[in-house]
Amino acid sequence: MSRPIYETAETRLQEQSLIEYCCDKWNMDAIKLPIKYGVDYMAMDKRGKATGFIELKQRTTTKDAYNTYFISLHKMMNVQALIKATELPVTLVVQWTDWCGWVRLDTIPYHSIYAGGRGDRNDWQDREPMVHIPIKNFTLFK
Repeated sequence: MSRPIYETAETRLQEQSLIEYCCDKWNMDAIKLPIKYGVDYMAMDKRGKATGFIELKQRTTTKDAYNTYFISLHKMMNVQALIKATELPVTLVVQWTDWCGWVRLDTIPYHSIYAGGRGDRNDWQDREPMVHIPIKNFTLFK
């Protein structure tokens, strides 16, 4: 049985707004990728040539609510496979309630792995190994 998709029309609109913001800030274009790629977008120069990949996340907390941002180990494993296959960087962009920031996932060491995940959807698959990224590793958009 496949996992449920928790994306809604509202979250898709938020994601679209965030990728447009990134495209404007980084003077790039982006296309939405099929779920099988494990990341949200392919970044491209204005000619359409791939320059990297982007994973977008929206949070309902402030940037400083926690010392780390966590992302699933499975996601990071997919990211590493994508980097190895393409030799292109993968960037995580997080929109908190007060800031928007980014970090290149190809620069994150895996030494901080803990059990974690969501507990609010009654989905046992939401709990898994999580890679913790220190908030200080993020670059904030100006």
